[in-house]
Amino acid sequence: MLYDPTAEIYVIQCKTPGHYYVGSTYRGHGFRHQEHMEGHCVWTKRHGFHRYVAKFRVPFEDMGARENEATMLMCQMHGWPGVRGGDFTWAKKDKTGNPIDPPATIFFNMEAKGFGDFSLFD
Repeated sequence: MLYDPTAEIYVIQCKTPGHYYVGSTYRGHGFRHQEHMEGHCVWTKRHGFHRYVAKFRVPFEDMGARENEATMLMCQMHGWPGVRGGDFTWAKKDKTGNPIDPPATIFFNMEAKGFGDFSLFD
């Protein structure tokens, strides 16, 4: 097939216990995996790549929304400090190299986009 109208959503379990990354790609099999292994993603560069825990195909036009839904589901299951993906990719550090927690406004923005109620600070 020359044209595939679908995209792949994937969930990575990082080497750091309790850390996950949700991503998406429309490129051929293996390209995004290689980028994660080479450290092109800040989160997987920081926490390592252990294994894929889920992969599923979605219509290309739904890729962003489904990635956000998978990210928020992982946040609800594992807690927001250890999950990044979709529109929630905050991975900043302070001047001394310590991770900085994301501002609460990130969650309000996700709620405004229709991705549910996030009481993830509990």
